[in-house]
Amino acid sequence: MHVRRPLTLLPLLILILLTPLAATAAGKPTRAERKAEREAIQKLPEKYRDWLETVELLISDQELMTFLALEKDYQRDAFIKQFWEARNPYKTAHNTFEERWEQKVAEARSLFGTLSDDRSHMLLLNGPPSSRLELNEPPPGPRNTFAPCCVQVVPPSVDFKTPAPE
Repeated sequence: MHVRRPLTLLPLLILILLTPLAATAAGKPTRAERKAEREAIQKLPEKYRDWLETVELLISDQELMTFLALEKDYQRDAFIKQFWEARNPYKTAHNTFEERWEQKVAEARSLFGTLSDDRSHMLLLNGPPSSRLELNEPPPGPRNTFAPCCVQVVPPSVDFKTPAPE
């Protein structure tokens, strides 16, 4: 005879259901936190705001919070130095990762004017493309991709005559 034990599965079920909620609540900042973060960034000197813009794709949330908590410029400068040292692939005085990142940032700014553009993100994360197609003129053909709601179908037996050019 089989005995049902529903109470032994209940704690396991609760744990499974609550784990994703706890993970999202802990990892996702609230609107108030994001607003406070933006305000803290705006209070920074321009030098550090520009640096945060260039490393936006590299810096973790924890590193950003640590950086924004710093009060003095010499602390921020030391943080920036440590930030790049942590990403130095060869642990030498010459940081090739920082050098390549700065080159890609300069290229993205010259091509797209801003680093917040999706194309800039692709360039920064993946490097320059192997080939590019630049269009000086818009491509030929229809520019509207929508269709009218009421389309009248002309039977194939109807022949339209166009006037001959004069």
